[in-house]
Amino acid sequence: MLNHFNFTVLIDAFNCFNILLSTAEEVKRKFNSLRTYYNKELKKVQSSKKSGTGTGELYISGWIYYDALDVFFKHQVLPRRTLSNMVSI
Repeated sequence: MLNHFNFTVLIDAFNCFNILLSTAEEVKRKFNSLRTYYNKELKKVQSSKKSGTGTGELYISGWIYYDALDVFFKHQVLPRRTLSNMVSI
């Protein structure tokens, strides 16, 4: 008999097995999606720090993968160098 618990375990096992059978393109797409969402969350965190707001108003990401990806991406996501249109005197 397939009850709710067994069905949940079956679905979890299927999802784990399905990830192993992913094609390279699917893995690239998932990786890019995670990186894009991480960058959006990072931008929110950084902009809340720069705006001069109090410590109680700082943005804290509620995304469950943010902290884990922060460890992975914080050394790889570097800001681009900008060019100034100001003339140095």
